[in-house]
Amino acid sequence: GLEKSMMVGIGGDVRPLKQQVDFWKSVLPEATWVSHSHAFVRKMGDVPVGYATTVWMAATAPDPEIGRIYGWRRDEHPNKPKGQAFAHYNRDMVFGHLLTENRLLAERNITGNQVGFGRNGADFWPVFKDHKGRRTGMLANRYPESNWAQLSVKTCLLAPGPEGAISTVRWEMMVESVQECEARIAIEKVLLDKSRRAKLGEEDAGKLQTMLDERTRACAWGWQNAGWLVSSGWQDRTARLFAAAGTVANTPAGK
Repeated sequence: GLEKSMMVGIGGDVRPLKQQVDFWKSVLPEATWVSHSHAFVRKMGDVPVGYATTVWMAATAPDPEIGRIYGWRRDEHPNKPKGQAFAHYNRDMVFGHLLTENRLLAERNITGNQVGFGRNGADFWPVFKDHKGRRTGMLANRYPESNWAQLSVKTCLLAPGPEGAISTVRWEMMVESVQECEARIAIEKVLLDKSRRAKLGEEDAGKLQTMLDERTRACAWGWQNAGWLVSSGWQDRTARLFAAAGTVANTPAGK
């Protein structure tokens, strides 16, 4: 039921008091906590954290020659607590960031130590206007009593339209990033399954892994300046990725 999926939160850099943790434990004994912090939090008091975002502790992939990390595998990952979804909170992905960083965000995380990214604002656009009518300030500034300082959600992936929120290039970039992750995961599931990999054949499996390794390296280049992506041949990489995902989709599972 729902009680097995519910979580309590949110705990930040300032942790809830023992009395607060104990109260919610008495009301929802099976519920885990949500953490939104700079650090990597495993527990709130004596209650496990079921979903955690971190600013500082996100890890990206090493060069594939050194090793490969499959953050999306979650419970099979040796560096994370069982049952916890661990994500990167990119708090500074605002207007000053290059749009190409939105395009790389999801894959940079699932090839690293995270299941993805999280707690980025959708309609958290500036709500104040200056004397000339220009939008200024963030939604977080509207309610200073609930300010979380450097953990305040100041990103906005959508924009205000005449009748509500509308899409933006930032949003579409992130949608495409997630879609590419879905294709990549479909391929990696086959490569990591001994039976399905055998049916695929080692030669084809090697070609697929080489393609994925190329993408991993592309995610690593220019971490703070992803402008290079525009002229890097990303369209070709994307086309090859989806074509490969379509090919492996019909690889049967073994008994």
